[in-house]
Amino acid sequence: MKDIEGWTTCGKHLNPTCTSNELVDGTRKLIQRFLIAFLQEPGSVRYAFGRAGPVGARFMQALSSGNMWSEMDVFAAFGLSRPVVRAFLQAEEDHDDSDYERFKDAVLKGIELSPGQMILQILLTSRARSTTIYLPIEIP
Repeated sequence: MKDIEGWTTCGKHLNPTCTSNELVDGTRKLIQRFLIAFLQEPGSVRYAFGRAGPVGARFMQALSSGNMWSEMDVFAAFGLSRPVVRAFLQAEEDHDDSDYERFKDAVLKGIELSPGQMILQILLTSRARSTTIYLPIEIP
């Protein structure tokens, strides 16, 4: 992840500036927590329960089952996953967490579809600021 003036990119690469003993905090921690909750299918990790119940949303289930044929299908699947992710993330927060790490909302702002891949443009909002992330996902 690389954060430049509120724009964050996510991809399959390691950040060369991070070392193995570096902690992730602030906006990067929120992005990490969001992605884990959003991309994990319910029941994919046995006995993984948070304060709000089982970890995971149904977005990846809809994608892997072949039920996404158009941009509208992607927006609908995101919309159905959004309240589940919100409830889970907010239940996991403590009163002494930084405002940068406290989840407020996530909005799907755009989708780029191409053969074998989609890129989601997500506006992730904490109590302190908003950050746009671009999330590439392979389409089976």
